[in-house]
Amino acid sequence: MKKFGVLLLVMLAFLGLALIKPSQEVTITKSPTEMKQYEIKEIDFPGGKYYGIKYDIAISDLDSTIYSEAYGKLVGTIMKSGLEMAGMPVSFGLEWDEENGRCVVAPAIPVVAYGDKMGEGIETFTIEPCKALVVDYYGEYDQTATAHEQLGAYALEQKAEVSYVMEEFVTDPSTVESMDQCLTKIYYFIK
Repeated sequence: MKKFGVLLLVMLAFLGLALIKPSQEVTITKSPTEMKQYEIKEIDFPGGKYYGIKYDIAISDLDSTIYSEAYGKLVGTIMKSGLEMAGMPVSFGLEWDEENGRCVVAPAIPVVAYGDKMGEGIETFTIEPCKALVVDYYGEYDQTATAHEQLGAYALEQKAEVSYVMEEFVTDPSTVESMDQCLTKIYYFIK
């Protein structure tokens, strides 16, 4: 069972960091300009509708099992309901509480429109059109730390208040020869 520690812990840690008010003191060792590993784009995100399953869990319990179960349940339920998926799976980083060792994440599937009640534990997540910072990351899912670090530092530098973090798993890993060809779009939505 593969741990998603680096992937999600860093994502959520920097979500928390990005929510620090500009008047608070924060130490960043490198500026986004010095990091220069990833191109950060500022975009107009068109918004979206998602069905997801929220997990309020211990950080130590984050692993691939949670995502496999969630995506299986979500896709099955969406297909049975006759709804149309609007893209590839995503994962929302909603809360991070390092002090108590807990986090809230939500694996989710985008849909064209919402349907009737989808079943126990499935929630709607609506992202209204907004500004977002985005990085195109290619590689292993558990190696996104540098991309999140750069996005978090950029958000602080720009005094941008981040509402949510979302990773969109654009490329199906079973369709490529190497994870270096596997695209994950990392979004930091701006309030």
